[in-house]
Amino acid sequence: MSLVPSPPGSEVGKQTLPYFTYLAHIGIYFLLSSAIYLTMREKYYSLEMIPILSALLSFAYGFVIEVLQTLVPGRYFSLLDISMNAVGCVIFLILVRMLGFHGDHEAVK
Repeated sequence: MSLVPSPPGSEVGKQTLPYFTYLAHIGIYFLLSSAIYLTMREKYYSLEMIPILSALLSFAYGFVIEVLQTLVPGRYFSLLDISMNAVGCVIFLILVRMLGFHGDHEAVK
């Protein structure tokens, strides 16, 4: 959806609920980091850097999408969107650390 042009006459970023898009960015990048983490953990369970790699891959994906949006009419690059993506990734890292899901996963065979 991030690369879909806005319909003519619509305001890009118009929000029906205040801050909804920011909360959506945070939630989506938290979930993306989590999905990458769970996928990598199953294959590389002994690698202690999995949470950090998961967050970095998620953040990099968001950054690339923001850059590509500059090529789509009606879309624009937003540092605020990138910041909210980063917040979602950081929340993921904090929860992984607090819950102890890092590098000590036993492979299920």
